[in-house]
Amino acid sequence: MHKNAPILDLSALCNVTYYQCKVMKYFHYKQSLWKMQIRVIILSFYGDNYRIQQKNVIK
Repeated sequence: MHKNAPILDLSALCNVTYYQCKVMKYFHYKQSLWKMQIRVIILSFYGDNYRIQQKNVIK
């Protein structure tokens, strides 16, 4: 009975870490989507000015 206890604890720990990993991946995915949306908004506002600056730099 006592020998099986660490194995049970390890399996429970693995399940917890697996769940945490999935949650972290989900939040990281949501955060990256949010950052992409902000980037798109910034580019839509400042994209024309940025292109003009790029053209001036190329010249």
